[in-house]
Amino acid sequence: MKVSSQSPLQSLKPAFRPVATAPGQDVFLPAVGGVPYQKVEIRTFQGMQNNFLDPSALTTVEATFGKLSADQFARLYQEFGGRSQVAYDANRSYSAVDFLPPALQALVNQDLQPPAPVQLPQSQNLEMLPHEEDKTVDLTANCHATAYEAMAAYQGDTHLEIFNGEMIMMDDLVHGDKFQSLGDKPQKAGDLVQFYDTNEWKRYTMLLHSAVYVGGGLYFEKPNTEMEGEDSPYRLATWETLSKPVQTFSEGKFETQAFRPVVQLPQAAETFASGMQSELEQWSLSQTGQPLGASVCQSLEQSLGGGLRGEYATALAPQAILIDETGRGKLA
Repeated sequence: MKVSSQSPLQSLKPAFRPVATAPGQDVFLPAVGGVPYQKVEIRTFQGMQNNFLDPSALTTVEATFGKLSADQFARLYQEFGGRSQVAYDANRSYSAVDFLPPALQALVNQDLQPPAPVQLPQSQNLEMLPHEEDKTVDLTANCHATAYEAMAAYQGDTHLEIFNGEMIMMDDLVHGDKFQSLGDKPQKAGDLVQFYDTNEWKRYTMLLHSAVYVGGGLYFEKPNTEMEGEDSPYRLATWETLSKPVQTFSEGKFETQAFRPVVQLPQAAETFASGMQSELEQWSLSQTGQPLGASVCQSLEQSLGGGLRGEYATALAPQAILIDETGRGKLA
């Protein structure tokens, strides 16, 4: 047994960079709780690289209300879910972001910078992919994980976890007894909307994308899994900018389903846990003398025939959220 100075997965920590935006197109959204928007603009992220996504996925929404009366502030606070910690100030100009839960305020218009994957030496015999090779564990995030964390934030959860949410598990989860079906569109802040492929070729799951409605005609999402060379910042979207990338990818063959959690969602480390956690912990103690250093989730590989070929391990990392002097959430 080797004795290491650090746990094998200790380096798998998230990092972020704020993304600048350029002026774009003004759009109309209806008043929120009787309070009209001052300006709603679709702005384009600058310096992003992505050859896979439709260009509309690399935009965000800047939606402002201006100065508000106390009554208007209270109505917006309720319409946007009632989780913001931003206080009322008659001299302050407000935007939609001011009314989001702190975790969403912290993430919007940020791009995740994944750390380098960690290769586990002498791990060929572990029951995970790739077979008969040393295993690799990464840290990334996707739309399903982002939606899960956003729903939890609307339930009052102040924790934020960065991870890759397995779409098969997400599909099974929302069709179980923890969620209420709402039809094809969300109804209030904190509701989930999902996009399903309706092409004839069937897979284990037809789930394509998940996002969360935040109120005021706006959605919070991460358009795609963060990959090297493929930027995908967290953003606000209108229905049009949310659905356009899915429409392009599926050639218009998709349907939407909306859900609302009816129980308090467990921490993601519990919901998306991998059965490989204990096996990897044992490997770590035997090879390094140290605990693994991170929770791991499962990432399942679908076969061409619609079944499952195997399971990869991907890490889950907590991310602290602080409250700044304005009352907004920010990344620690």
